[in-house]
Amino acid sequence: MVPPATRRPPRKASWLASTARSRRPFTPRRDEAYVGVLVDDLVTQPPTEPYRLHTSRAEHRLLLRHDNADLRLADHAYRLGLISDARYGQVEARRRRIEDASAALAAAIFTPTKALAERAAAVGLRPLAQRMTGAELLSRPEVRYQQVCALAVPQEGSAAAPDAAAPLPELDEAAAADVELHAKYAGYIRQEELSVRRARRLEDALLPTSVDYQALAGLRSEARQQLQRVRPETLGQATRVPGVTPADISVLLVHLEQRRHARRGA
Repeated sequence: MVPPATRRPPRKASWLASTARSRRPFTPRRDEAYVGVLVDDLVTQPPTEPYRLHTSRAEHRLLLRHDNADLRLADHAYRLGLISDARYGQVEARRRRIEDASAALAAAIFTPTKALAERAAAVGLRPLAQRMTGAELLSRPEVRYQQVCALAVPQEGSAAAPDAAAPLPELDEAAAADVELHAKYAGYIRQEELSVRRARRLEDALLPTSVDYQALAGLRSEARQQLQRVRPETLGQATRVPGVTPADISVLLVHLEQRRHARRGA
């Protein structure tokens, strides 16, 4: 047993200590968790009737799936001391398995041959009509990861899998399902991630707490009132405040740029 004097202090205690030192609190983004959508909606758009968090309120719901909650939030949970080292290690190991499997699928090449058609029939797949990667094969609606794995390994007595890069890694059911989703919805996921990256530029632009919206030239009267009432923390949050138009956001952008130049000049 580890002597009490040498025990490592609980990570949760260290998180509470950092909070006591007035560090910036953790607020999940809208693309990280549904609770982030809920908090942001209630802050920027105070409801006039009971609020219900429907999935349609989240613009990035393709990324907010129940199967990838641990992958999305484990880094935050570990940093805040909410999960143990062992649990975090499990999530990271799962992340690596998924990444390795996705890379192996992209590298595996299948060329239509008679031997490959026989193996495809043996695992319940239609014969390939053209040369394709494992990722392209898995993107077919009816294809499962385990079938592609079996196709990459020839049956006993048959020819080796032509042009296959290497046997695909074995995955548990949950990890295999995640790899399948990424392969089948790759185009949509890429578009969603691109949208998140574009939006993050606004989300990362902090609005100073000292801004006097009533004195800011160029804002419309309704925007002044709403921004003064809500006091958004970021430019991205300001875009979701009712009554704030793209023209008002442009005024805020100019104001932030002017402050940035003034700091450089000082």
